[in-house]
Amino acid sequence: MVLEALVLAVIAGYLLRGRLQNLAYLTWRWPLLFVIGVIWQRLPFLLVDHWPVLGAVLPWLYMSSYILLLAAVALNWREPAFRLIGMGLLLNLLVIAANEGRMPVSPEAVARAGLPPLPDDPSVYVTSPHTRMDADTRLWFLGDVFPVSIPYRRPRVISIGDLLLAAGIVWLVVRGMRAGGIGQAVGRVTRQTPGAQTQ
Repeated sequence: MVLEALVLAVIAGYLLRGRLQNLAYLTWRWPLLFVIGVIWQRLPFLLVDHWPVLGAVLPWLYMSSYILLLAAVALNWREPAFRLIGMGLLLNLLVIAANEGRMPVSPEAVARAGLPPLPDDPSVYVTSPHTRMDADTRLWFLGDVFPVSIPYRRPRVISIGDLLLAAGIVWLVVRGMRAGGIGQAVGRVTRQTPGAQTQ
């Protein structure tokens, strides 16, 4: 969903007369923390087949990645787009924490998306960041309940947190593509002012 949000943001940014190079003028605090959080969220699930011992702590590692990302958002709280991103991350963390460290996925939403049915066997989800939603699922409405069709790839089922996260990313990139040009203009005016005063 993040990749799709980035593509949509760049397209929207150009349509609104923004420039991709203006993103260089965005000022982030601790950008490396975002990178570490994203890698940390995926890496344990890629390594668990080689290191089965990770299986017992996967839910905790998964939740800790959200805490890292939320910490990165908190460091950039002054930027409004990061607040929306933070809300999306927080909602996802709440439902994951309420369901033993896994994101619940609605079987009905999976069916509506035209995806293969979710397995009934709970053991299938031991090494997965997801679990099948059932009557005992807590905060089910924050889980993956929205089917989404994407033209160039298979459909997906996402959460309201994912939607807020994607919206925040789009807002951040579009804002950066447009605002950077203003920053350049201000910089040029500032540099030209001393010369104008000496005339």
